[in-house]
Amino acid sequence: MTGTSSGRRPCTALVTLFALLGACAVLVLGAGPAAAAENPEKIKVTLTQAEIRNANPNNITMDITVVNSGTKKPPAARYGVFLTAREGEGEPILEEPENCLQVSDNDPAVPLGVYRCSIIVNNPGAWTFTAFVNLPTAAGQQQLEVVETTLDITEAVVLAGEFKGLRYAVEGSSFEVFLLQFHVILASLWLLLVAAMAFIALPRLRRMLSTLALQTLEVRRNVLTSSMWVTFGGTLITGAWLLSTQTAYDAPFSTSSFSFSEYDDITRLPYAAMYFNALYVKILVFLVMGGASMVLAMEAGRQAQSAQDAVTGGDDEIDMWSSGVHFDEDGHVIHDEARAPAAAGQVAAATRFRAASVGVSQRALWACVAVMVGGTGVIGLCVTILKYCHELIETANAARILGG
Repeated sequence: MTGTSSGRRPCTALVTLFALLGACAVLVLGAGPAAAAENPEKIKVTLTQAEIRNANPNNITMDITVVNSGTKKPPAARYGVFLTAREGEGEPILEEPENCLQVSDNDPAVPLGVYRCSIIVNNPGAWTFTAFVNLPTAAGQQQLEVVETTLDITEAVVLAGEFKGLRYAVEGSSFEVFLLQFHVILASLWLLLVAAMAFIALPRLRRMLSTLALQTLEVRRNVLTSSMWVTFGGTLITGAWLLSTQTAYDAPFSTSSFSFSEYDDITRLPYAAMYFNALYVKILVFLVMGGASMVLAMEAGRQAQSAQDAVTGGDDEIDMWSSGVHFDEDGHVIHDEARAPAAAGQVAAATRFRAASVGVSQRALWACVAVMVGGTGVIGLCVTILKYCHELIETANAARILGG
């Protein structure tokens, strides 16, 4: 009994040993090919245009797909993927290649190994896109693959100026800051001077002023009128300069006439349609306000001349400060009661002058005032829209470039 038991033990031990050796062999042989297949340096890379539609026709989005050449599946390793582009045989459009991001980081539905980034081209044509796939190592970036593909881009628009993919650069100019502030000051002074013209031109507004205030405006009317046109011209000139230098995109004007095709092209860029629509509405309203201010200035001159003739009977040489005058219900100057007998002839002459002088109707004058007030509000709204769109454009460019 004892001998039988002792003879089975060595046999059982040998069976167990062979079983362990077989299991190890299976594990080693099975793991060997898998381990070799996971080599991150053995990859296959394809470069294609992404199946997404950009609002900006110049913004071209590319997908770089990395597949492990052993398993034919997305690799577990993370790569450094970069993209650049050139037109024909020219130089790359970017000073440095774009750093592409793995799409699965933000969209889990997309498998690993798909990297995506965009480049803004500056005109239509045949563009060659080049992708670099690097493996980050302790010693640095190990370049594994370089792939290229050429696309015929026909919908892009021509972007003028020195172009490096809208590379984000913050620039400033003290002169342009001063000019912008000077533009605002001139526009504000112009509105104040037009308001003074309105108080001289409209009888109802004339009655709202004191005798001294109205006399002051009428005596200084020539200076006020000249200043009004100087500030109007200054506002127009500084605005034209800023239009050519400070717009978010180049303003769509041709050298000969307004180019509608150029306008259609430029407004396809991000936020450009709202930006330029607000800009041109602002310019149009300003010109309409200029016409209204001219009507008010002309009527102010007629009213002031009529008031002066009421005192002098047509004689321009008079010191209204020492003439002891009052104003009737229409805002016209009349003689002081103590001088009425001596000035009866002058009053009659002034009455005949006012009857012969044909001015602008009260309805038209109030319409001009409404244009000035409403136009000021519209311009303020347009300036707000311009500022908001300008910030959106700059933020979009910065986000695209700084965020890859």
